[in-house]
Amino acid sequence: MRIKIKTAIFLAFGLCSLKASGKKPEPLPHNYQSHSPANVVRFSPISIFYGGMGLGLSYERFIDKAQRVSFNLPVYGGLRNYFIGQSRNTIGTVENNFSILVNPGIRLYPRGHSRKMVYAIGPSVFLSHGTENGYQGGTDPLGNYVEYAEGTETRLGSMINNSLTFNISPRFNVGLEAGVGVSLYTRLKNNTTQTLRTGLIEPMALFAFHIGYKF
Repeated sequence: MRIKIKTAIFLAFGLCSLKASGKKPEPLPHNYQSHSPANVVRFSPISIFYGGMGLGLSYERFIDKAQRVSFNLPVYGGLRNYFIGQSRNTIGTVENNFSILVNPGIRLYPRGHSRKMVYAIGPSVFLSHGTENGYQGGTDPLGNYVEYAEGTETRLGSMINNSLTFNISPRFNVGLEAGVGVSLYTRLKNNTTQTLRTGLIEPMALFAFHIGYKF
């Protein structure tokens, strides 16, 4: 009799364990999110573009549920510090020119942006504006520049941007950004002589190293 009772208890525990192992997992709550945060801010301690070398700051927002498409808005500031030649009164003149570049665009992530290494590509438009000061015009018989002019330069065009990002944690990432395009409208204004040149087509390029935070 005792053997039968023990056998019945053993069989009951066995059935319970089989039911537990075959039980379907409970559904996830509706507010559960399996994707990464949809917002990213990035700081670029190194950026190089036509306007010079400087710093940058950008904001990115994913606009689809799969997080493969985003809107990106970077702003860069660059300084050109270059040797512009010799004038009548100075030798080895160096001129500083400052430019700002705004480069909004769309980013496409073919395989999402949650992997360890992420690639993105997309079109963008850009607007740059800055100073264009220096010795211009012709030279005298000794090769000295005869005209110093202060001016501004404005560029408007489009680029194709490529980025490679490394997610070092769920929140932080580092990466590289490179863009190549063309300025479809260029406006050069000489404030000294009050002359203006427009409609010039010029190449445009961008390279930046960035550090990002997702939230």
